[in-house]
Amino acid sequence: MMTLKNIIVQSSADGINFMDVSTVDSKQFDFSATASLQTDLYYRLKITSATERIVYSNIVLLKKPSELRPGFKISTFVTGDLTIDAPINFQYCLMDINGNRIKTGNGTGGANKINMAGKAAGVYILQLSASTGMQVARIIKQ
Repeated sequence: MMTLKNIIVQSSADGINFMDVSTVDSKQFDFSATASLQTDLYYRLKITSATERIVYSNIVLLKKPSELRPGFKISTFVTGDLTIDAPINFQYCLMDINGNRIKTGNGTGGANKINMAGKAAGVYILQLSASTGMQVARIIKQ
């Protein structure tokens, strides 16, 4: 087992050139910082052992908010119609739990309904795509 000297949190705008953000000791395992909301940011840990051996963690990408979710509000527990409140026009794909397409179509900004009558009870996956990004939701049909 490696004895840790310190852990350095690093960030990068391009995923290649990293700079130190903060140094934490080997007993501190949480970190928070205010990041830019205007760009994607890559993070990694630079871990130094007591013997000065350096290892790097996997790189994690945190996307800017507009690409995380376009802001759809979805009724995830349904018995009849699946309701989607959308801020903009979108395309959808409803799939069963195995990834088989059940229904595809387009929706508009505002309230939309997808008829789930006649569909078996169970878990479905709804994929929504719009100009601002993509959102995936698990739907439970009762």
